[in-house]
Amino acid sequence: MFNAIRSDYIKFPNHTKVSDEAKDFILRCAEKDPRKRLGTKHGLDEIKNHPWFAEIDWEKLAKKEVPPPFKPNLKEWENNFDEMFIAEEPINSYVPSTNQ
Repeated sequence: MFNAIRSDYIKFPNHTKVSDEAKDFILRCAEKDPRKRLGTKHGLDEIKNHPWFAEIDWEKLAKKEVPPPFKPNLKEWENNFDEMFIAEEPINSYVPSTNQ
């Protein structure tokens, strides 16, 4: 898994709805070269100004004036997971051996 993080590239499944802005944000945060990673040059402001966060009012968020986009059902927590996600085969999952 460690080597995969260091050398493999992120693949986005075709059946998932991930915006171009979200993909760009993820890829720039996961940049292999730490000198090129998002936030390295201009810190938190560089991250907050990324197009994926364009709709975020950071001042209201800090004051807790922004309603949550999702409220999980705590009584039936298992219903918070999408069936398609649960059925999906794990990719690059690492399960340590119990015989070590």
